[in-house]
Parts: sequence; structure tokens; C-alpha cells
Amino acid sequence: MKSLIIISALVLLILPVQTQSLEERFEKLEDVVDNLVSEMEKLKSDHQIHKRATSGSAVAFSAHVNYDDSLTRGQVIVFDTVQTNIGNAYDNVQGKFTCPVDGVYFFTVTFLSHVNHLLEAFIKHAGTSVAGIYTIGAGSGIDDQSTNSVVVHCTKGQQVWVESENNYLINGERVGFTLFSGFLISADIENEVVG
Repeated sequence: MKSLIIISALVLLILPVQTQSLEERFEKLEDVVDNLVSEMEKLKSDHQIHKRATSGSAVAFSAHVNYDDSLTRGQVIVFDTVQTNIGNAYDNVQGKFTCPVDGVYFFTVTFLSHVNHLLEAFIKHAGTSVAGIYTIGAGSGIDDQSTNSVVVHCTKGQQVWVESENNYLINGERVGFTLFSGFLISADIENEVVG
């Protein structure tokens, strides 16, 4: 029985070859080669797009506050002392980060509050609050520190900043305790995320 099945399979495989002309077989082979060449060209193109989008596209910053100041509601908090600014996307005069490419970004903010002082602020993305932070220094000489982070998708040119929620005192006495940082996680490529 097994040999009958094997013979039947061989006959089915050989029959089409015998009934097809060499020209038909050549045309099918040409189609296969054309499809392979087309797929290879697409892969090359995708690879070139990926290389352009990711080469030299490192974007990262970290800046801290080096001053004590009274803040008003809606005031952009300027993190004036830049520690890192790869890609030069953070402006330490305006206090805003401008997204240089479409992509997914990570941002974090940390505040140190003065004793007996409250500090509340929001990370803003294109004018919308995307993360809040609240810290209050307890009595008896104790400061407090809080951190919050967010991942957002930005389009090129959109800005991200930290904004005061009310009238507060910002603590910049201790270097690096009140800071704002962010970086590009992954740039978009033709509506697809790379990474």
C-alpha cells in the first residue's frame, strides 16, 4: 500500500512536468525570480530608511535648577543648568524641549521642596498635562523630594516642558535635586515605530 501511494505521488509530480512546455516552466521561473528581486529591493529600501532615521538620531537631555525662586501658576519652570543636551533639543532659556523628530519619548521630573512648602507642577506636552508631581516638605526641618515620569508620542516641532500649578517656591539650593530629563526612545519611520 505504501509503495502504491509513493508511486502515485511520483506520477502526480512527474505528469505536470511532462505536460508543461519548457517555455511555460521558464515563464514561471521568471515570475519567481522577479518576485524575489522585488522583495530584495523592498528590503534594501527599508534598510536605507532605517539607517537614515537612526543614524545620528540620539536625542537626550538633563538639566537642573540652580536657583531658588517664587513660581506663579502657569509659569514654565526653567531648568537652567544643562548637564546633557545631545541633539540640542532642550532650551535652558525658555525651559522647553522641542522634539526634533516624530517618535516616542521618555520624560521625567524631580522636585525637592523646601521645609513647610508645597510644590505642584505638570509635565506639559503640546500644552496638555501628561503627568503631575506633588511634593511638600514636612515640618521639623525635613525637605521632601518627588519624581514622576511619562512616555509620550511627539511629532517633530512639538514641545514638552514643566509648568507650575500654583504659587510655589522652587528649591535649587542643592545641585541636581530638582531636575528635568528626557530622551528619544524610538523614532518613527513612515508611520512605523523603529526600535
